[in-house]
Amino acid sequence: MLQTIGELLERNARFHPEREALVCEGRRLSHRQLLERAKRLADGLHRLGLRRQDRVAILSMNNAEYIELLAAGDWAGYIVATVNFRLAAAEVEWLLGDATPRVLVFEAQYAEMVDALRPRLATIEAYVCIGGPAPGWANDYEAVVEQGSPEGPPFRSHAQDYGPLVYTSGTTGRPKGALRAQWRWVRTADAGSRMSELDSDTRMLLTTPAFHVGVIGYALQVRWCAGTLVLHRGFDAANVIRTIQEERISFTFVVSAMLQAILDSPAIGDADLSSLHNVVAAAAPVPVALLRRAFERIGPVFSVQYGATETAGCGMYRHELKPFGDARDVKRIASVGHPGQGTRIRIVGDDGEDCPAGTAGEVWTLTDERMDGYWNNTAATLEALRDGWYRTGDVGYVDEDGYLFLVDRKKDMIISGGENIYSREVEEAVQAYPGIVECAVIGVPDAKWGEAVKAYVVCASGASAPEAEVIAHCKRLIAGYKCPKLVEAISELPRVASGKVNKVALRERARVRNEASCVDLVEGCVLLRGGGMGTGLRAGVAPLLGAPSPACGRGLGEGFGRTRHGAVEFQLPSGRSRGAQLFADQGRACLSEASLRGPRESEHRRLPERSGGSRPVGSPFLLLSLATQRKVTHLPGATSRLQPRNKHRRNERPVPLPSPPPRGGEGARPHHRSVQHGACPMTALFENQVADRIATVTLCRAPVNALSEEWGEAFGALLDQLGARDDWTVLHLRSNQKVFAAGADLAQIDGWAGEARPGPRLALYIERLQAVFARLASLPQVTLAEIGGAALGGGLELALCCDLRIAANEAKLGLPEVGLGLIPGLGGTQRLTRLAGAGIASRLILGAEVLDGTAAKELGLVQWAVPRAAIAGEASQLARRVAALPPPALRVAKQLIAAAGASATTGYALERELGGALLETPEARERIAAFLQRSAKPAPTPSP
Repeated sequence: MLQTIGELLERNARFHPEREALVCEGRRLSHRQLLERAKRLADGLHRLGLRRQDRVAILSMNNAEYIELLAAGDWAGYIVATVNFRLAAAEVEWLLGDATPRVLVFEAQYAEMVDALRPRLATIEAYVCIGGPAPGWANDYEAVVEQGSPEGPPFRSHAQDYGPLVYTSGTTGRPKGALRAQWRWVRTADAGSRMSELDSDTRMLLTTPAFHVGVIGYALQVRWCAGTLVLHRGFDAANVIRTIQEERISFTFVVSAMLQAILDSPAIGDADLSSLHNVVAAAAPVPVALLRRAFERIGPVFSVQYGATETAGCGMYRHELKPFGDARDVKRIASVGHPGQGTRIRIVGDDGEDCPAGTAGEVWTLTDERMDGYWNNTAATLEALRDGWYRTGDVGYVDEDGYLFLVDRKKDMIISGGENIYSREVEEAVQAYPGIVECAVIGVPDAKWGEAVKAYVVCASGASAPEAEVIAHCKRLIAGYKCPKLVEAISELPRVASGKVNKVALRERARVRNEASCVDLVEGCVLLRGGGMGTGLRAGVAPLLGAPSPACGRGLGEGFGRTRHGAVEFQLPSGRSRGAQLFADQGRACLSEASLRGPRESEHRRLPERSGGSRPVGSPFLLLSLATQRKVTHLPGATSRLQPRNKHRRNERPVPLPSPPPRGGEGARPHHRSVQHGACPMTALFENQVADRIATVTLCRAPVNALSEEWGEAFGALLDQLGARDDWTVLHLRSNQKVFAAGADLAQIDGWAGEARPGPRLALYIERLQAVFARLASLPQVTLAEIGGAALGGGLELALCCDLRIAANEAKLGLPEVGLGLIPGLGGTQRLTRLAGAGIASRLILGAEVLDGTAAKELGLVQWAVPRAAIAGEASQLARRVAALPPPALRVAKQLIAAAGASATTGYALERELGGALLETPEARERIAAFLQRSAKPAPTPSP
């Protein structure tokens, strides 16, 4: 059974070497060529400093290099962080700051933006440019590939290694990076390919951005079958139709807007689309009228699948769409299907109990393909995952036949007059009006009802949707309180990368439109009516009246507030009426302009100075909103009629961490590392030898094995060296000092305290040691810690990374960091809690208790405790005993133990699948045969 995507690449290259794996923009790669280039690229990135589980980010549109980088990460164990190329510069900066990559691969068209961001990208050590002359500060992509070894780097990915770091669309806040282990991606490829009915003849066309989980998931599905991926740079209806014919495409993925464009394209004419066997419609239900047109022109090849970034995006559910069937079939067009094999769902009410059929609640899913958690966001992970179940945030119900219907996002539900209104029901009613092809419904503030329903509609060419008629039409279909109170026609609905409607953008549009209508002039005063004054409007007041603008995100300066009637009023100084009129006119104009751009662009125009100081493009009103960050207490020559409101309010916009200083002293941090081999010195840090399938690593940094930055780099390099060897089964970690390891190098940390920004410096040190510890914990081989002396702080955390732990009775184990004003920062708070429970973790961390080896054994921190004089012999004997066991069985057993945090169902399924695979190994067959031979009873001697 394959355990990593890297193994899948090798399987395809071995059994289908010359079959096409990838077709993209004129380039064609076979499975053999894809593996060869992936291995060379992986080694080239290693020469730039990457090691297993380091992040490498990519900022690019779709191209062959994108797929090669994903393949290189899968083979070597790099975490490829995908970046949405549609983001503004400041958003890209935030995402890269969150992902903390060591290398950034970018397309040449983004070189100017990347160059502007480089001074603030603290973790990036090397840059690689795709598709054009590389700037002087970056490496050329092809040069990195050419200089890489055809054998790849000296390490490989493991089943427990994380695969790509894929960020959500961020429709409800900041994007969150979803991580899942390689073995989960393997399950995604296997289960998804079966659900999509793919085989080795499949030719799959994908046109959505590769940074989206759907492309990554579907690409793995077709690779699982050794089929062919045809990747377009972007969506173009005429190009899609041409490619389906020329490449004989059998599978593709669309959203409603894409399907509409294909059917409306003149190129569809007499095009031969008969090769299509499956067209997956996702992101939102396809309107019945549109689906009927598609059936008539393309055929009955449409199905729907439902997923999310957190569940690998595809393969959770599937059912065929039948727009010409009976009433039940037509109703099920709005369904996302029923659970696929290996997937379970629950509909959970607000009380935490399961809802009966037909009753709406939150959709929870249980599947092997789900994420392990969000990168760098423990709170969100704990909120999203409950006992292995993923809380989707979708509201839905299951009908009597088990079909799942989604009615809303939980955060999008509208509450009007105390009644819950689900947008999907309203949208279906609105879309039934003749001439409306798309609709999205949101809640807008309403003084009487709290929220009112507003519908945004897209009309067919030449059609219209008068508000009164649409509302009257809806009243004939749904209850009056659910009907829209407002209807606005727009040219197209804003969408996120996955194709889903961006309701955040629609709410921003509604808010800005509301603000524009709030500007008025009353007897020489600027009057801002209503309660919804946005940042841009507040910041634009003062400059146009002759004062500096207030800080972004604040109210109208510290000297102004809100009247009892929900308005803010300013008494203008004499001669300012023209300025006020200018403000009102430009305010209305620019707010209308901003509402058409959507929230991302208008947000960019409200950014403070962190955006790099470049002048944003836009109206004078928007430019003035960026004029300064100084606090305003009054307008020159003006008097306020009000007392200050919320005087101590803080700006809650996140502030980016400053770049840490360079390691070598003062001076600018280098922005790239040229392609070359490098080595970390290990002398005086470790002694390492491999014999009898045991790799013995002795910590020998005098006097107490303190964990410095250099120690972390060297230990990571040591793991790389060991990872390139296959002659060991057990890693035996010991010390030749009086202590096992005394934790972080406090002398080094104390030296940073005098720097201007010690916090980020410490955070970077912690992040790198965390990565090394995580690599140790994820080794497929068995690891053994021999704790002969004190294991304190990071030293205990190092020991806890090992599978087996044996301590001297006299050893001291503890996590005393809180007493120093710090915390256990190398994963100890998490590992200790999972290992021994929150009570024991609190006892050691909060209670600052130091245990001896005997007490540590009683609490489960170590499995064995022996006298100090005997520990070396006992540990060696244990290592030899484990090393004599079959390596395949050890690896699988370790994987299953690590998966114990998942549901019992998942664990049992893994036991069945992996246990069956072990029976096929030579080691198992030989040992079973030998056991049976030894235990066979001799035949009885016949009686004379």
